[in-house]
Amino acid sequence: MGASSKKKGQQRKAAAKRAQSAETVTACGANVGSSISGGSGGINAKTLAKIRSGDNKATKRFHDGLNESIMGSTPLVSLEDSGILHIILDYLKRCEDYTFEEVMASVGGNLVTPISWMCILSKGSYVEQQSCRLHIAESIGPVVKCMINDTDRLFFKGKRYWKEGIVPFSLLVTDLLCSSINRTDETVMSALLNHEGLINSIIQWAFWNEEHRPDLVKELGAKDCAEIVSLGRQVLTMIGGVNIFRSWFVDFGTTPIVNKSYDPSCKLSLVEGLILIVKKEGWESDGTKATSAILCRLIEEADCIDKGVVTELIKLGTNFTTDISSAELVTRLASRMICSEVSEDETQPNEIEYEVLEEKFQPNDTRTAFAIRAGLIEMCFDFIERFYRHSSITIDDGLFYFIEHIFRDIYDLSLHQKTAKAIKSKKIIIEEKLVFLKQNTDITNYTDTECKDLLDMVKSILSLSGESYCCRCNKSLSKTEVMQCNGCSCMVYCSKACQKEDWLNGHKLTCCCKPNNSNLGSYQGRFWPPVSSDDERDVTKLKDLDINMNMIHLKMFLDNAEDILRQAKKLELLLCDCVVVICPTKVEVKAEVKKYTDVYDKNPDVQKKFEESRSKENITCHYYSNIYIGQQKGYVVGTQRLFPHEWLTKQSK
Repeated sequence: MGASSKKKGQQRKAAAKRAQSAETVTACGANVGSSISGGSGGINAKTLAKIRSGDNKATKRFHDGLNESIMGSTPLVSLEDSGILHIILDYLKRCEDYTFEEVMASVGGNLVTPISWMCILSKGSYVEQQSCRLHIAESIGPVVKCMINDTDRLFFKGKRYWKEGIVPFSLLVTDLLCSSINRTDETVMSALLNHEGLINSIIQWAFWNEEHRPDLVKELGAKDCAEIVSLGRQVLTMIGGVNIFRSWFVDFGTTPIVNKSYDPSCKLSLVEGLILIVKKEGWESDGTKATSAILCRLIEEADCIDKGVVTELIKLGTNFTTDISSAELVTRLASRMICSEVSEDETQPNEIEYEVLEEKFQPNDTRTAFAIRAGLIEMCFDFIERFYRHSSITIDDGLFYFIEHIFRDIYDLSLHQKTAKAIKSKKIIIEEKLVFLKQNTDITNYTDTECKDLLDMVKSILSLSGESYCCRCNKSLSKTEVMQCNGCSCMVYCSKACQKEDWLNGHKLTCCCKPNNSNLGSYQGRFWPPVSSDDERDVTKLKDLDINMNMIHLKMFLDNAEDILRQAKKLELLLCDCVVVICPTKVEVKAEVKKYTDVYDKNPDVQKKFEESRSKENITCHYYSNIYIGQQKGYVVGTQRLFPHEWLTKQSK
């Protein structure tokens, strides 16, 4: 077959295809025209036929008339009643499969650009009834599919039409959402946003700038990109203010701000991107007030937090916060940032005393540790130093209120593995800053005791993050001196001699064994919660926490030894009859000495077993504590320890 014959065959196929398309469009238009009886909807049959045939002048004239209707200078023209809506939507449905020239050739029209159709829909969405807006929202799927593809950028298979149409498309989406939100029309909003990829595209509009999408700025121009950025922020603000979308907030907050087809390596989420906007423009500028509102909602209500969010928020507070109101907002978000949501259906143990975790969000070990390493404590110190003179810092929901919440959450987790390690890694830096602030008498005296209390809290955090102590002789151990028991890995010693002595004096009963009431008081051990986790990761965390607790128990006992002896003497109690109650989850760690009969007065069976099994020599002081053992599970454990300290016996004599 010759080249000319082949070319003629292709032309015949194209002509047949165009004829088939023309028949479809004409049939659709004829059905619409027959239903309106000439001049229905404010437009006559002749004008309708011209618009149906793709006449440029008639289409433009209708668009101008729609503008005048919106302004109120002419009678309202209805897209749906006139039949124009069906014609335009039928044309736009072909945007994926045909070129605009092919569509016009099929009907013999001379319309200059398909963007006229999109502009008519955008204008009409303001004034039309719910049925019309819903029809538009449900039927523009092919247009959405073309316009959200900002890498290929094809509309009616042409780059020029995509370039011309992206702003009108953004306006159409914005107008549909705005008119629906104003009318509380959830059906239209859901129908529109359910188009695959549209939400992601809307989020990404807000970041079509030189930093993130230089290719689009170059192709569309700075003016058009700035308009799309403004529309993107406007839509995000509208979505963020509507409660029906709360279930989608997590998806909103974690959506990348750059299309993965353009940059697969970009992992910036919407929340992180909003923080970057605030860093550049400030919290209170006209352009970022709404941005700040959606940012706060995504962090506080939707828990949209990752490492990038933690890092950027702390950088925002440290380097870009200049006024007291911004500092309060940053610390409020930081206080929420280090917490994670607690499942509402957790089973809480009820056989032992514990504090029920009533709040929806609780401190998270991993987040808190990462935030500490990123400079959370230093940021709070910086705020104290810069704003301590401000009159509002001590009020409820003021700066000191949120800083106190942050420090208390850190304190509650200071025995957990990751947080403890993070505090140790920053200990020198934090201590230096703490000393500097404590030496500044203006700061510590200006607001009575508020500043001093906050600084004392950090001092307590540093003391809890703890050194290691020999479980036998209580010697303070460096990292290289620690020798763990090979069996349970919970007990540590300074030498093999101490390990052997402790083994012969009770540890062989407890190593890798679970203590119970029958051997209560006879060795160093503890009671575990009656409900344990099935999650292997949680079990590992509990073991790590147990090791840290062994260390801190010894430290607290040593630090309060003199006070323990004074209280025992005042109560005229032998050491073997004493139970020392210390709660390490309280910032002010104080030892309270009680007689064992007072501790077990509500449980005579346990008291009897304690009396039968405990040491009868006056060289023993028993230890009792209520401690959070699994923050995520909400477990609390009652701990009963036996401390056979020879030096304590000498001190008591």
